[in-house]
Amino acid sequence: MMNSYHRRILVNPKDAESTTLIKLGSGSSLPGYYMYHGGVNPEGKLTTLMESQATGNWNDMPVKNYDFQAPLGQYGQIRQQYHLLRCLHLFLHEWGSALAGMPATMPDQRPHGKNDFDTLRWSVRSDGKSGFVFVNNYQRLQDMPPKKDVQFVINLPSGPLVFPQNPVTIPSDACLIWPFNLDLGQGVRLVWATVQPLTAIDDGNVRTVFFSETEGVPAQFAFETNGPAVEAFTGHITHGENVNLLRDIKPGTKVTARMRLADGSFVQIVVLDQKSSLAFWKGNLQGRDRVFLTKASLVLDGDSLRLTSTAPADLNMAIYPASASLACNGSDLARKTDGVFQRFTPAAQRAVKFKVTDTSLQTAGPPREIPIGKIQQPVATAPLDSDFEKAAVWRVKIAEGVNLGTDPILRLHYVGDVARVTLNGKLLTDDFYNGNALDVGLRRYAPDILTGDLRVEILPLRKDAPIYLAREARPDFGCQQSVISLNGIEIIPRYQIQIEAR
Repeated sequence: MMNSYHRRILVNPKDAESTTLIKLGSGSSLPGYYMYHGGVNPEGKLTTLMESQATGNWNDMPVKNYDFQAPLGQYGQIRQQYHLLRCLHLFLHEWGSALAGMPATMPDQRPHGKNDFDTLRWSVRSDGKSGFVFVNNYQRLQDMPPKKDVQFVINLPSGPLVFPQNPVTIPSDACLIWPFNLDLGQGVRLVWATVQPLTAIDDGNVRTVFFSETEGVPAQFAFETNGPAVEAFTGHITHGENVNLLRDIKPGTKVTARMRLADGSFVQIVVLDQKSSLAFWKGNLQGRDRVFLTKASLVLDGDSLRLTSTAPADLNMAIYPASASLACNGSDLARKTDGVFQRFTPAAQRAVKFKVTDTSLQTAGPPREIPIGKIQQPVATAPLDSDFEKAAVWRVKIAEGVNLGTDPILRLHYVGDVARVTLNGKLLTDDFYNGNALDVGLRRYAPDILTGDLRVEILPLRKDAPIYLAREARPDFGCQQSVISLNGIEIIPRYQIQIEAR
């Protein structure tokens, strides 16, 4: 969501995850995003190209900034919502073709409205035999209580399916997908599970199905009693009349359970903890699908892998199935077994720190009177160019030696109404304050941004400004009627390594 001048939305990563999940649970056959990758508005010949009340629109929006707090920021920043959504995308790539043909069914007992915080919000998508339960216990700007004694009753043509075997508590803010009667491959049927499916990988005669734990809920699997024997490597199996229950599982990278089939092939299960699932990727390397564990961003291109991160310690990864060898800078990388994965750790890069200074050129004048629009609706209007003549102004100087090849970010921590960044008098980007820092990608504006006249202009934020601002973003005005501050400027390097598969 982009900020309008009068409504400064602060996106929580779970906003994106939960909204996508409930759309799928309500019957969508694919997710669609606006925006998935933020941007910067181009130069317009006759207008700024941005929505404004002056041009008959509902909102005043920033002139250049089109970041949208998207999973990928306007300068390629990778945000938490990107990783949360990737887990859903992995699921859709693996089971989406089956899901698309499954209609959505809502439970008999549903919430009475948005203020009903006690009724569990869930749905089922099923083809009448197998399917998925979708649960959302998150609501934006609302503390959702845990839901105790939860047990699902799904009325299938063959009869009711009740799971889990014993009621569980759905934690606050949880949103999840649990499968029932899921074909794991080779005819192995999973009756139900309290973990979220991620993806599957075939390696020779072994099929590995990856799941993610639902944090706060014990991971359990129920298998058919007349199916292949289940060998447990973590947890315990209880043999029952209706299902064989695998419980007391410790999530990790090791195989949780394995089933040997009549033809000598295997189906095995790996349950990742929630933290690892957010570092879990799938892609094609050397012509075949593989899965990866890395906290860095991952780009695959033929026989090459590229890892990028703001933390050099994150530039390592685990692969399954591993390639014969991996090399970085011409040298083979040593490998270490990490459950089903092989972990490769290149030589650690040295963390660098770039110096940036700011000099005050002008203090802010009195806060402007904020006009109320009259065209579409009576809401606050954004400042004009002329209002910035009374803005506080700082000149920013970037020290020599900054390597733009790492695509570093200039990050400004500020409090105010509106901030602008200019270079040699030209507007680069602008921002309506919502509590987040303002980022500027240095490489995009190279080389002038290193030596030119780089300035930050900030207008004061009025205590009585008729705008919506998130509670956690609202500054402490104390006895002042307005606030303005530039709290710090830093350069965030992005470290990168290229790895070749052999």
